[in-house]
Amino acid sequence: MVFLAAKHLMARKKQSLVTLLGIFIGTLAFIMISGFFSAQQNYMIDMMVSGDAHIKIQARERLIIKEEVEKFLFPEYKNFVWLRAPAGRRAAAAIENPPGWYERFKDYTEVVAATSVYTATGLLSNNGTNYSLSITGAKPSEQVKITNIASKIIKGNYLDLEKGTGSIVVGKELASDFAKEVGDTITLTTTDGRQLPFKIVAIFSTGERRAEISQAYTTLTDAQKIGNVSGQISQISVKVKNFRDASKLADSWKATSYDSVQSWDQLNSQLLQMFTTQDMTQYLVTGVIMLVAGFGIYNILNMVVTQKRKDIAILRSMGYESKDIIRLFLLQGALLGLTGGLLGCLASFLFSKALGDIHMGGPFSGATMTIDFNIYTYLQALLISNGAALLASYLPSRNASKLTPIEIIRSGAE
Repeated sequence: MVFLAAKHLMARKKQSLVTLLGIFIGTLAFIMISGFFSAQQNYMIDMMVSGDAHIKIQARERLIIKEEVEKFLFPEYKNFVWLRAPAGRRAAAAIENPPGWYERFKDYTEVVAATSVYTATGLLSNNGTNYSLSITGAKPSEQVKITNIASKIIKGNYLDLEKGTGSIVVGKELASDFAKEVGDTITLTTTDGRQLPFKIVAIFSTGERRAEISQAYTTLTDAQKIGNVSGQISQISVKVKNFRDASKLADSWKATSYDSVQSWDQLNSQLLQMFTTQDMTQYLVTGVIMLVAGFGIYNILNMVVTQKRKDIAILRSMGYESKDIIRLFLLQGALLGLTGGLLGCLASFLFSKALGDIHMGGPFSGATMTIDFNIYTYLQALLISNGAALLASYLPSRNASKLTPIEIIRSGAE
């Protein structure tokens, strides 16, 4: 039966080749687009889960409610006429009960590490140019467990922050602009005008200039000193064993806490929605190509049914049943789908390997263009190509199965 199916396809070589090319291009496009988008998404997710906390606990922002203000300021009055009613948001100064959170963490084996964080702002001046620094203060030994900052250090040691007060870790671009090295001192100007000296103990590099000139790290105590606060924290950063379970844990904590609790995926929901759009795009592109290829298969097999009416009559006379005729023509579609799909998989693998050797600039793609090699993507591509081929083969095969020898002879088949 396979030989007979192949013979029918070879009878119309040009049409079969064009259809085969359509399936080949569809498979190739699906794998290449999927591989690129998947690598891009994996990179972004890795940056989100390794470069930052899995769960962030922050002081909740609160709306200013007119009724609450009235009760507080004028408890003896019942009726008010405001010329301009109070509105807007007010942020709680800090998390009110940090020890309570750390006691809660002890009940959860999923929690790997947690640290209190305070973020302060400082200014640096260089030849008339002001640099605004966002300075993250945390416990260094816990911070390296929660984020990948230690892997970004190119000079010095991040944990040297713990050796004493007045130490700071700055970005490569900032150190270059100020001509500073590890061991040198920089002077920070706080928002209230105080000037504080800090010794550079390490320099990090992310490949992104904006981050390297605007971000710095120090201890929690030094950050609170810059912010001129005492014992105040603005965030608790938490890392869990499986980052995909972070949202469930965050939701359970949120239900019993006044503080704001958000997981990494909740904080980056818009970006994750963009991933869904990318997935829809790749399926749409592949679907259009496969639709065109499917029409090609349908036309070819329709022509084969018309031209091979005599052969079908002979097969039916020899004892072939309707289901055998259906199987014969479905087999022709499967041969086109499988051959085009396998060739597309092979070509996409070779193209992906070649693209992976092309050096690309910029921090996003690293040294080379990133293409994800996922066996499930290749299997999915084969499933789509064969599914489209079999679907397009069904109607012609059903029409062929309805032909009987007597009908073919009456219609004058040659």
